[in-house]
Amino acid sequence: MTTTPQVSVQFVQIDSLTTGTGTTIGIGGLRATHRLSGEVPSGMMAKAIDRYAPPRAHAPALQALRDERVVVLYGARGGGKRTGALNLMADLGKSRPPIMLPDQPVDELLAFQCDDDRAYVIFGWSGEGAGPRAGDAEVAALATKIRSVKGVHLVITREQPLSSLIPHFHWEPPPPEDLLARYGVRPEGADLAELRRHSLPDLVRFAGNLASGMDVATSLAGLDLAHRRDVERWFDEGHDPRDVLEATAAVFLHGLPERVFEPWACRLADAVLPAGIASEPALPAALTPSRKRDEKSLITVVTRAAEEVDPISGQSARCLQFRSGRYRSHVLAALRERYPEDFWQNVYGWLDTLVDEPDPAVRAHVADGVALLAEHDFHGVRAHLLQPWSADQRRTRAKEAVNVLSLMCLNDAMAPLARRTAIRWARSKDELRNCTAAQAFSETVGLRYLSDALWHLWNLSERPAPVGPEATAAIPRLYLGQTANDSADSKIVLRSLVSRLREAGRRNLTQWGHAADIAIAVLGARSGEGLVAARHLCEQPRDAGAFADLWALILINQPRRAVVFDSIHTLLRSVDGAEGTVHDLLTALRAALPAHERRLFATQFTRYAVTRAKGRTPRFVSLVSSILESS
Repeated sequence: MTTTPQVSVQFVQIDSLTTGTGTTIGIGGLRATHRLSGEVPSGMMAKAIDRYAPPRAHAPALQALRDERVVVLYGARGGGKRTGALNLMADLGKSRPPIMLPDQPVDELLAFQCDDDRAYVIFGWSGEGAGPRAGDAEVAALATKIRSVKGVHLVITREQPLSSLIPHFHWEPPPPEDLLARYGVRPEGADLAELRRHSLPDLVRFAGNLASGMDVATSLAGLDLAHRRDVERWFDEGHDPRDVLEATAAVFLHGLPERVFEPWACRLADAVLPAGIASEPALPAALTPSRKRDEKSLITVVTRAAEEVDPISGQSARCLQFRSGRYRSHVLAALRERYPEDFWQNVYGWLDTLVDEPDPAVRAHVADGVALLAEHDFHGVRAHLLQPWSADQRRTRAKEAVNVLSLMCLNDAMAPLARRTAIRWARSKDELRNCTAAQAFSETVGLRYLSDALWHLWNLSERPAPVGPEATAAIPRLYLGQTANDSADSKIVLRSLVSRLREAGRRNLTQWGHAADIAIAVLGARSGEGLVAARHLCEQPRDAGAFADLWALILINQPRRAVVFDSIHTLLRSVDGAEGTVHDLLTALRAALPAHERRLFATQFTRYAVTRAKGRTPRFVSLVSSILESS
């Protein structure tokens, strides 16, 4: 009997670590993240529409979209372009959800086949392939393509204008008073001019705080603008270089025990500061007193329960962290603005050493810090860290490169860069980099761009070792991650398998066998909670048809029939208590099987199930004959 594979996904583990956006990360890859390609999820659309305050550009943009069919919303990051685009789509009143197209070169967009009467959106389009010389011609061709298909509309968002040949609208946040009115609150005592200095996400947070009963002063103190001003004030005051370097180290080691933090912070200081800069004679390390920080310091030390391998109850540790986790991004912004490239060369060199730290908690914090740094200097992060790590023989480094991309994907603005990086790795001539791409597509990059990930993983899986086996194993991992994150989209993986099997069945038996083996691995994948397919089916019983189609396609292959019987038996046994689910699954299988195969399957599978039962026949066995053999 063929055993089913135990699939595990190595997601980033960062417990109680606060990112620069103030979001607490639990498990990076399993944090709830909506897709950024394919149909817009209903929850994402509902959240965008809820209490939307249209900016001044909304009405003219909607009219232009109806008339011209293509519009561009441009403006600074965080100005509400994504929310605005979704509301424009909603106002079109189409019967089907809009489709998100990933950022891709203009020639790929020109080759894309649009469906009639459908709305499409590209968030943060880079405009690749539409350069300043040929840009207008390429963009005009794209607009012509959209207008040539009945009822199709396209909204593009980006930070800079694209072309004068299509309507552009400068997108800015709505007036604060309009947004607050949507929440039914009035900012008594707040300065409206001052409120306009806040980012749109902060204004939404402020309005929500007031609506929940929080007073104005308390809410304002917790907003990002207050944190930014704290950091800018600290840098403007001027501080000892070692204080600045401690703050730099804290960006990447925020929240770790002091005994872990201090040696690494000292290594950064030694790399940056010239020898002999200290004004006093050096003391032996063991006699050097702990640093004292005044109330103006950005950093503090807190005592937490120790996170050792085997801690004793009551054991604690001194941990060093920023007074607010949201200082981290602003510290990076200040450092990028104030310090030259020589400083950053040393920081990148320090990070390149830090990634080899054996402690996985340290590496996880570093990956999160590097992902945050990518928001301020993606070019440097890619050149100094991601590219070397992705092709390193030490695969722990490659894993950290994957973790950085996964954490970048938690930020909607950075996710497209993570996707493009993974695609470059997939297309690289370096096999190690191809393997790293496969890992990335099996984790959060794949969750955010599921169709993209499946396409690249299929292509990589057909390559010889080491790339092929790595990509082959990545597809069940992607299915596991998708089911854990949002099982509503897990059927996309199964439908992709069905499509591959049907296509290969018409052309190439070797490719068909390869696809069948991957399908069997996906259906047999297990996590610590049991069979992944069982969780998928229990949460999404309407996906029974996808399982049935997959089984029916593989059952016709006699050598694999026993393995498929095992897959069906295992899934039915896992959901045997849910009689309606079992009934729907067997009914779907009856519809998927050719008429001449149904009775044969019922007979053979019943015999197989009785043999497996060893005297305790499962309840579902009686349903097999009654449903499959019915006329």
